[in-house]
Amino acid sequence: MARRTTPPRAGVNAVIKSLARECAPFGVRVNCIAPGVIMSDMGEHMLKSQGEASVLSGIPLGRPGQPEDVGKAAGGKTHLGGGGDFGAVGG
Repeated sequence: MARRTTPPRAGVNAVIKSLARECAPFGVRVNCIAPGVIMSDMGEHMLKSQGEASVLSGIPLGRPGQPEDVGKAAGGKTHLGGGGDFGAVGG
């Protein structure tokens, strides 16, 4: 299944990659965690307004993420060799 990339997400990816290239010579790493649908007030509103089946069909796991998923991803990025299986942009 192909990952859908929206224009705003593509813009964020481009900015992060550009910053990473500019900052790398100075030893600065630039990273970005860009989650999809997360179960929050906004996520629940999206599921209701756009149709749960339609939204979930575009998510490989077939379910929205949980706030803890984002926390685990962020925690994994703060430690060298940290874990976490998530999409990240940067360098």
